[in-house]
Amino acid sequence: MKLPERASRRSVTVEAVAALSVILGLVFVAIEIRDSNAVARAEARREASAQNIDFVMQLTTDPDLNRLWTQEWTEEFVSSLSPEDQMRIFRSAVALTLRLETVYLQYREGVLDSASLGSYGMVQPKLREPWFKQFWAETYRPLLDPDFVAYFERTNRY
Repeated sequence: MKLPERASRRSVTVEAVAALSVILGLVFVAIEIRDSNAVARAEARREASAQNIDFVMQLTTDPDLNRLWTQEWTEEFVSSLSPEDQMRIFRSAVALTLRLETVYLQYREGVLDSASLGSYGMVQPKLREPWFKQFWAETYRPLLDPDFVAYFERTNRY
C-alpha cells in the first residue's frame, strides 16, 4: 500500500525535524561537557593553589617549623633534633611530597597546565638536600606514581 504524497512529505519533514533535534541536542551536550570541564579545571587550580598557600602559611606562622625549614637538612642536623622535631620534618616532607604528586597527576590528566605545574615548587633547594634525598629514596619513592617519580627525579636532577 502506497502512502499518499502528502503523508510521505509529512513523514520526511518529521524525520528531518527529529534528526535536526538530535543534532542540536548533541551540540548542546558537547557545550555542557566543555563548560563542565572548564569548571573542573578551574576548581582543580583553585584547590592546588589553596593547598600551596596553606603549606606556605603553615611554614610562615609556625615559628618552630619555620626554624626547621631554614636549616639545611643534613643527616647530622636531623639526627641532632628532638624526636618531636624529627617527626615535624618527616611529616612536612610527606606533605610536600604528596602535594607535589597531586599537582603532577592533575597536570598529567590535563586538569592543570604546564605553567601551573611549575608554580607549585617542583624545583626547590630543599628537595636536593641530603636528608630529603634519603627520605625520598628510602621512604616515599616506592609509594608514589612511577610517572611522577620519573618527572620529579629528572626535574631535580637525582
